[in-house]
Amino acid sequence: SDFHGRTLTTVSSTSIEKNPDIPLAKKLSEWYSRVSEDVKFTPISAAGAQGGEGKFDSSTKFLYQISSAHNLSSEKGEFIQVVAMLESLRSDNVIYKACPTPNCNKKVIEDGPNNYRCEKCNRVFSNYMPRLLCNGKIVDATSFQWVTFFNEIVEKMTDSNAQEIDSANQNDRTIFEEILNRPKFKRFLFKLKLKLDTFNDETRIRCTCIDARPINFVSDGRVLLEEIKKLSA
Repeated sequence: SDFHGRTLTTVSSTSIEKNPDIPLAKKLSEWYSRVSEDVKFTPISAAGAQGGEGKFDSSTKFLYQISSAHNLSSEKGEFIQVVAMLESLRSDNVIYKACPTPNCNKKVIEDGPNNYRCEKCNRVFSNYMPRLLCNGKIVDATSFQWVTFFNEIVEKMTDSNAQEIDSANQNDRTIFEEILNRPKFKRFLFKLKLKLDTFNDETRIRCTCIDARPINFVSDGRVLLEEIKKLSA
């Protein structure tokens, strides 16, 4: 997640090792042991609560402001949050068949009935792990934006999981459509990552959702009132 400019990003091939036996890790551990009693550390989750944990605040943007984002040419892109309504989720090609190896998520290649080959793991499996990848349209009073939603975000918005959605897709399209329509016309506080993407010599903004929180009209309304008071002070 992104906390006031602090960003920790992983990819499908990322691995995390606890207490690695490397000189830099030992040096860091020794430094922390020396200063931990004398230095007051501010957790990132606290320091960046407003921007990092999807808290409604004055940094929230309108969709029309996406086109004026200024760090899109950088490798990291730019992070913004907006309050918008989910108008639709496309139901075509929502599910892809991924490698069942934990933390792999590579799309498998079907080599016949119940044979799924992962080129990354170089193994053949008798089953696959369904993963979700949706394109959706969000709107506010100023504009609209097409956004890519990955597995965990879709599960969160639909109050479902990839296995349930995959099963409904294969066995009951009515239930499948009902699941994808659950968040339709609901307002969320979306946290978006923006980057420039070039395809067929055309450059456009690629927008990916990294978090979606339902709007709490009571607490978020109080924040708005405080912001109004600041303007009139």
